[in-house]
Amino acid sequence: MTAELSDALCRAVWRRGVAASLNACCQALGLESRVLMPEPPASINPEHHGLSLQLVHPHAGEVEVGDPERWLIRRVQWSADPGSGQWLHALPFGLDAVHETPASAALKLQAEGLGLNAVDMAAGDRRQAFFLEDGLVLELQWRERLTGLTQVSAQRLGSDLLE
Repeated sequence: MTAELSDALCRAVWRRGVAASLNACCQALGLESRVLMPEPPASINPEHHGLSLQLVHPHAGEVEVGDPERWLIRRVQWSADPGSGQWLHALPFGLDAVHETPASAALKLQAEGLGLNAVDMAAGDRRQAFFLEDGLVLELQWRERLTGLTQVSAQRLGSDLLE
């Protein structure tokens, strides 16, 4: 998956009209579109080699054929392979899975990160949230020495759908 597609998936979180992004995602992953947009529609959480999507259709359970444009992406998550630590997909917004630091992420995202306090880090919690425009939130999970990432997720605050 390319960085451009990862960026597009982030922008598509909790927006209408995301069928093209979902189809591009399927094509990049070598999947049939019915994997991400099944008939009948349902709430699904497909995971494919380090990429996880939480999807919902507003008419799930009420219709047999769901309009592909009505699917909603609740959350996108990129993860390193737990065994090898390798990343199979480019991360959004130019993030570097291996060399990124909290300071470099703040520069790239043009946002200050919240989290990473001493108490949480001592307990092994190295999550940091970056609040971007339009309510988009990126959560970065750092490796132990705060250089490199183990997981990145994107979701949007608020319940209003964006056009």
